[in-house]
This record gives sequence, C-alpha cells and structure tokens, in this order.
Amino acid sequence: MPKIAALVARLRAAFGTAVVDGAIRRGKDGEPTFHARENGRSVGTAGRPRTIHGASMAICCAINTFAQAVTARASAGA
Repeated sequence: MPKIAALVARLRAAFGTAVVDGAIRRGKDGEPTFHARENGRSVGTAGRPRTIHGASMAICCAINTFAQAVTARASAGA
C-alpha cells in the first residue's frame, strides 16, 4: 500500500505520530477511526462520518481535508 503509506507519513508530519498512530490502531481494533483501501487490500474499519463524535470528528475532518489537499496536489503533479 505505497500510496497509503506515503499519505500516513504526511499525516504524521502534520498532526503528530501519536494522533495518527492512535487512529490507525483504533481502526484496526474495530473503531471507525481509520480505514484505507489500495490495490485490493483493506486495513482498518470502514464507517460513516456521522458515527464519529466530538474531538474525534474534528480530527477526522482535519485529516480528510489534509488528505484531499495532498491528493489534489499529487494529481496536479506537484
């Protein structure tokens, strides 16, 4: 999952390793805090955004916004 690994590295740089690794760990444990799919492989727990509340929702929104910006920049060839 090279694209996901690159994105996770950027998220760690932006939000801190503890925050991102915690979300990934909880996603692997069944919480809808992290889900990634690439090349037929899937990791974490898929969920709808409305199932996430409070501070987790703010982090999720920030990560989603960051991910969209990274994707747009990569698509533009930057």
